[in-house]
Amino acid sequence: MAYVRLATSDDVVALTKLNNIVQSWHARAYPARFKPDVNADHLHQFFDQIIADPDAYLWTAEKQGTPVGYLFAAHVQREETPISHAMTQLHIEHVVVRPDARRQGIFGALMTEVETTAAALNVDE
Repeated sequence: MAYVRLATSDDVVALTKLNNIVQSWHARAYPARFKPDVNADHLHQFFDQIIADPDAYLWTAEKQGTPVGYLFAAHVQREETPISHAMTQLHIEHVVVRPDARRQGIFGALMTEVETTAAALNVDE
């Protein structure tokens, strides 16, 4: 069973390592969009900014005390315009589960947090 919680600044090193898994895949699959090498210090700052952002949700999943995945979602609110209604959304920006931890319910546990938070925020979609 995975333990899922909101990440803190104490987690940025583990988040950076987990991000390397998905970053390398993205860089190979979409080289025009994703950088193959990301500076660790810049990534630490990036995660610290997400953690500090009140409209961002960054959950980490642990199994037996070891980080095995994370999910970052952004709460986006759009005002009504002449052509569209106001809406509130929860965008999943990043998700990664270590390959050796897949098919063990980690993604499902992370998504449960997304669904619970979306309901609490009255997300439209």
